[in-house]
Amino acid sequence: MCNLYSITKGQRAIIESTRAMGDTTGNLPPMPGVFPDYLAPIVRNAPDGVREMTKARWGMPSSQLALMQGHQEARDKTQAPVILTKPEDIETWMTAPAEEAVKLHRPLPDRVLEIVARDAKKEETLLEA
Repeated sequence: MCNLYSITKGQRAIIESTRAMGDTTGNLPPMPGVFPDYLAPIVRNAPDGVREMTKARWGMPSSQLALMQGHQEARDKTQAPVILTKPEDIETWMTAPAEEAVKLHRPLPDRVLEIVARDAKKEETLLEA
């Protein structure tokens, strides 16, 4: 299934690597499976200008029609998230104008991302929902 991620770093490591000044997530549990339309930690520039880690619902909308349309579109074209692997990339993403930040959407070198788990049964169940 597309958009299935695992958070393998701890809360403190995420805060330190993104230089977040605030954290509204509470006690963040390990998240071996982060599925679309579920709450997951994100780092954002809050309305008051403070960079914070908070929880947000992300990914494709969960209605049956939206899931099927999104799945079909994913087959028709390449869709990928922006994966930030270096501190300077995180800083650019959080502070640069959109025209510059969007350049971070690029293929990563081989073996940069690691498959940490597979659960075909759960993935199939989510597609059927």
